Amino acid sequence: MTRDIILHVGLPKTGTTSLQNTLYTDRHRLLEHSYYYDTAINAPHDPKHQWVLRALRKQQADPATDLQRLPRSARTIILSTESISNELLQFEPQTIMEFSGALQEIGELKLLVFLRDPAQWARSYYKQAIINQSSNLLEFYCTSLTFDEFAGLEQIQFLTDHAALLARLESRFRAEVISQNYDSNMVERFYDRFLPLAIPPKTTSRKNSSLDDTCAEVMRQINSFISTHAEKCAWSFLFQVAGVSGSTTFEALAAKARPSDVKGLDISALDRLVFCPNPPLQVSEDDFQGCLTRLRQAAKEIKDH
Repeated sequence: MTRDIILHVGLPKTGTTSLQNTLYTDRHRLLEHSYYYDTAINAPHDPKHQWVLRALRKQQADPATDLQRLPRSARTIILSTESISNELLQFEPQTIMEFSGALQEIGELKLLVFLRDPAQWARSYYKQAIINQSSNLLEFYCTSLTFDEFAGLEQIQFLTDHAALLARLESRFRAEVISQNYDSNMVERFYDRFLPLAIPPKTTSRKNSSLDDTCAEVMRQINSFISTHAEKCAWSFLFQVAGVSGSTTFEALAAKARPSDVKGLDISALDRLVFCPNPPLQVSEDDFQGCLTRLRQAAKEIKDH
């Protein structure tokens, strides 16, 4: 019987992408030590376990097939999706209890959550919420809210209240909850604690670069008149062409943009954007106007070709 099942539940913006990429890339070597990082991932470039999230959302009638696939002979099974903490308030308690119980029939379930200074985390997550596409489940994605408005949302208040978050996880899953503070060595510390027979890779690349403050503020205001996913992708493509994004999320959305949608953007909408302070984002009026200029130039180049 499996000794441990490590369910990594978040938080987002705590190095989760680096951890998931490292574990997935290292999966064959880990298996030699009987550590199993589940191979049923979202995508090779996004190796998280969204089937867990679908089970908790009740988007699949029965997760039995996925659970039966997990090897009972493994020393440790590792599952990871930071979306669990994101949507914890939305899950039905009974659904969590049933899923947790099914996992605990396989091994001893332990939840892992990485925490970060609440103010720093909220700032980072705010920028991520700005560039993300809209979501029916998380209404603050593709947000046009100011930071103060965003920080006041019930869900953000909950995720920055670490005591409440940990208590909710423990009571809902009825399992041990292990919390660790986020730092640059979090991957190495994960190996040391949960995979002691394996030596962590010497290098782990940081996959999800942070968004420039100026770009975030401009995109926030643009979000107020974006009405479709196609439009969001087109604007993301324009940011990428203008060279002002600095975010892998922009790249992913930009890759989905259709040329006709990019050329059809209403660039005159940029004339409605007005510089206004939005702390803790650090944006000067010159940088704000410079970003708009680069977007207009990029749009002109695209239409001319």
